[in-house]
Amino acid sequence: MPWKRTDRKKEPETGASREQYTRLRQNWLSGEAASLAPPDVGPIDVVAVMIEFGSAAGTATFVAANDGTASMYASSGGGIIGMGFHPSVAAASLALIGCAQGFLEVLPKVAQFPLPQQQHVAFRIVTRTGVHSAEFAEAAIRDDSPISPFYLAGQDLVTNMRVLDERRKKGGIGSDVLRVHLLADGGIFLLTPYNREPTCLTQKQLGKVLEIAKAHGDRLEVSVEPEAQKLHRSVLQVIESSGFAGAPSGGPIDAGFTIGSKTLHYAVDAARLDLAQDLIQRGADLEAKDERGYSALILAAFKGRTAVLRTLLEGGADAKAQDRHGNGALMFAAQWGDLEAAKLLLAAGADIGARGQNGYTALKIAKLCSQLEVARFLAARGATD
Repeated sequence: MPWKRTDRKKEPETGASREQYTRLRQNWLSGEAASLAPPDVGPIDVVAVMIEFGSAAGTATFVAANDGTASMYASSGGGIIGMGFHPSVAAASLALIGCAQGFLEVLPKVAQFPLPQQQHVAFRIVTRTGVHSAEFAEAAIRDDSPISPFYLAGQDLVTNMRVLDERRKKGGIGSDVLRVHLLADGGIFLLTPYNREPTCLTQKQLGKVLEIAKAHGDRLEVSVEPEAQKLHRSVLQVIESSGFAGAPSGGPIDAGFTIGSKTLHYAVDAARLDLAQDLIQRGADLEAKDERGYSALILAAFKGRTAVLRTLLEGGADAKAQDRHGNGALMFAAQWGDLEAAKLLLAAGADIGARGQNGYTALKIAKLCSQLEVARFLAARGATD
């Protein structure tokens, strides 16, 4: 069953039959596998993510579980089973699980799971209490689509699985040197030799990946930015307890961010609710700003990441923060018509009468953008133009 650890050095199996494909889907979508989740998995914690790609040849189903395991099955038969034995796949799998946590409010809970149409993608989030699911035309999933971070996290897992399978076919998979870089802002980045970009992990996820890496016989290099000691004391303890203590120090990893609270802004942009929660718990600076003067909260409102916005507010983020032009999170919530975000921000103390760029208030912006529901809400709360 999916919750029993297997030998991480074992090569992935291939040749899954159509019957196995049907059983895989049924196992996860019926709730059978979720019922076997460990006791510390809550009713709305993500147990697994299933992403299904429809094509003329059939459906390719990728499954990531919250223990780092991952598999792929094809409706026509064949597949790759047990890919979580390698840290690159495990890291991508856990990142996808973390991203999915923020989409529980976006995808409805359903009871029917037909295979997706051709050129469509179905996203399914498995919890103890049911499956949240929706299908989208793949062509409609653009960079600015609300579902795009989920899609990109899934693509990252798919890429890592395919790269690993190609290595297996070319002669097996030996041990690797992994690099972990700890940023001063609290970020934890893992890079394996076959990753094009590092994977950002929570402290708990890092522990799981290192457990898998240890069983696989990998080696570890760790680098820590000088200012990072306070935020990473517990992370360094996780590394030490993993059995990799005393590993040589590697050079820093280019995480692709330069200004502001790099990792927290990344968490917002990538809809990684798990990262935001982890950074808050470890004491990250919630008010650090990027090159536009956006705090993570302002960016969450700008991007429409309502679940992350709620978490930031609960963690103590300043609802009155402004960017370089005097624009606040409430103004962006009004611009995009995010009523839930507007309610959360006002409840947290956002200034309903603040004027930003061009002297516009949130109510004025809502009217200009034809966001009538938000406009009515703000007016009812005493807002003026």
